[in-house]
Amino acid sequence: MTALTPTRFAPAASVDVTSGMSSADADQELHRPRPVSPKLRDPKAWMEHREAAARKMTEEPKPAPRQRQEDTPARRKISMAQYLRELDTVRQKHNQREVKNSVLDVSSREVEGIMQLSAKLRGRYLAKLLDQATTGGQPVSEASIRELARWREMYEEVEKGIEVLREAMEDGDVAVQGVIGR
Repeated sequence: MTALTPTRFAPAASVDVTSGMSSADADQELHRPRPVSPKLRDPKAWMEHREAAARKMTEEPKPAPRQRQEDTPARRKISMAQYLRELDTVRQKHNQREVKNSVLDVSSREVEGIMQLSAKLRGRYLAKLLDQATTGGQPVSEASIRELARWREMYEEVEKGIEVLREAMEDGDVAVQGVIGR
């Protein structure tokens, strides 16, 4: 082995003030072979060690220690309130995904149009209802009751739709163009 000589690539050996060791001694210390276990110095012992390690690698894994029955996932129980909260979360996720896939580009004009439709249906229902009072004491016909019920159902259906739309907008499922946030 040749001694290190100072070059522009290998600086001259220097002495560390704290340990009193030169940098060349420190390099030798780093590259000194580590001590080997007495068992592994013997080639026969080394082969036995390698075989044992290979057997250990090919052995079937030991089963995990058995858990108590109440700790297993199938045995854990949750309260009804927890279960219902989880169901509600699942329902909300599904609702958001389906609404976002089905309802595209809602404009404020469309929402205002639904409000106008509701007002018209309410007005027609009330007008039909008041018409029944002006029959002059004659019995109300079955046909007029069916027509009155039809106007009420249309009005109630649109009102229910407005409620659902409002909830969807509050939940962030439906975004209205030009409106920021919830």
